[in-house]
Amino acid sequence: MKKRMSSQNSQDTQSLSLIFILIVYHINLSSAQVQFCYSDAEGCGPETLAWGGTCHTGTHQSPIDLPFVPQYSPPIHLNLDNYKGSSFRIQNTGHTASIDFIGVGGPSTTPLPFPDPTTGQIRYYNFVSAHFHWGRTDQDGSEHCVQGNCAAMELHLVHVLSQYGNQADAVASGDPNGLSVLGVFIETSVGNNHFSTEDENVDALTPIVRHLKEIVVADNKTFIEIDEPLDFTPMVKHTALLKLPVDVFTYKGSLTSPQCNEQVNWYVMGSPALTSGSNVEAFRFTLTDARGKVIRENHRPRQALNGRQVKLQLNS
Repeated sequence: MKKRMSSQNSQDTQSLSLIFILIVYHINLSSAQVQFCYSDAEGCGPETLAWGGTCHTGTHQSPIDLPFVPQYSPPIHLNLDNYKGSSFRIQNTGHTASIDFIGVGGPSTTPLPFPDPTTGQIRYYNFVSAHFHWGRTDQDGSEHCVQGNCAAMELHLVHVLSQYGNQADAVASGDPNGLSVLGVFIETSVGNNHFSTEDENVDALTPIVRHLKEIVVADNKTFIEIDEPLDFTPMVKHTALLKLPVDVFTYKGSLTSPQCNEQVNWYVMGSPALTSGSNVEAFRFTLTDARGKVIRENHRPRQALNGRQVKLQLNS
């Protein structure tokens, strides 16, 4: 009798353990399938489970509030001459507008040298894509800020270490230097410009804005091919005599969307590009996310610096 009871208890324990495992698996699966967004009130923002893993536990997270740097570090050299193509592709990922030049030449085909933010070691990266972050106001749209001053938008030019075929491969590798990202502040007018007062308007965004209505609905599998030139170069390379050389904030950080992998060397331009207010408004009111809601803002809150070194360097 006691032996049968012991066997029954063992079976009950095994059954409960299996149920517990299935419940945990279901919770984890559900969390993984949740589409992240930028609103905690909607249950999918940066403080929710939709932003899991390293987003909450990492110590080298991005973006950050770029601090006051009292003096320049030794100069670096970034090749900023060829962010253009004779045509381009555009996509609504459900979180942002993504741009690339795949299949049409341009910077995607030429490895570019990037010096390590800490050691200065040169590594070669391929440009793979660009995307944008924006907010509800012209003072709260960029992901990075400088001493609390934020811009209307921020452009990110994403590069992968040349030994990897694409961003997914670079991230999957776990390589802490797998990605390099150029960040560019975008302001709407000299009056709102916290960073400089001498930049000129650029129309680099105009070809993109002209086609935003073609990607209103989120579709992270389909690109729309646009048969007209696009050139980001004026946004990253200031050509006015007083703007040479360009100053750049450099530091080691992470992706700014889930899973927030800490594999990014950041190079944030100290001076912004300028565009029209109507161009910024087009980003704020055109694209929708996977739930059909207009993407009014898509910037992650600034993260703790946690003792990391931020350098201010001149691009020679």
